[in-house]
Amino acid sequence: MGFHKSVPGAQAQAGEQLVRSVEESLDPDARRLAVEHLPVVRVTNLAQTIETLKSESFWVYGLDAEAKQSLASEKFEEPAVFVLGNESKGIREKTLELCDIPLSIPMHPQCESLNVAASAAVVLYAWSGKHKGALK
Repeated sequence: MGFHKSVPGAQAQAGEQLVRSVEESLDPDARRLAVEHLPVVRVTNLAQTIETLKSESFWVYGLDAEAKQSLASEKFEEPAVFVLGNESKGIREKTLELCDIPLSIPMHPQCESLNVAASAAVVLYAWSGKHKGALK
């Protein structure tokens, strides 16, 4: 279901369960592309999901425009989870507090913000550049 074969069994099982829970919510093309390369999930209880993934040794990054740590300076640990908020309000404060590291995307001063799809593309590009063999 899109997990790299080196992901330990418990982590892969947890991720597969989450992926199955949202496969139906994605259009067929997005679902095919997403689960071929990495797990993309939408969950109903984000706090519980974050705690579960952390207990399985996932490192949780929250994208936040106000975060002090820049995406450019992060080394990224494997396995990683990225939490993205909605485009108008971002990540809820309580959810951001659960993340191991809040990250900001360096922006040009004339650029107000990125939409969530662009933000996801930027962070996944940065992460994959540091883990070239992870996505098969």
